[in-house]
Amino acid sequence: MVRFKDEIWILGGQNFSGFFDDIWRSSDGTNWTRVNPVGDMWTARSTHGVMIFDEKM
Repeated sequence: MVRFKDEIWILGGQNFSGFFDDIWRSSDGTNWTRVNPVGDMWTARSTHGVMIFDEKM
């Protein structure tokens, strides 16, 4: 999870059935919007890190 441009972002994850490729964002922590990644550069993952550099995630 990371805060980026005044929104909370949650990327990836895992449960008992496997890994997720989900990306979600919220400006208030209550209402969430699923984000569809562009292209095929995002695959299911867990235990990864996210950082902000040069105004990009």
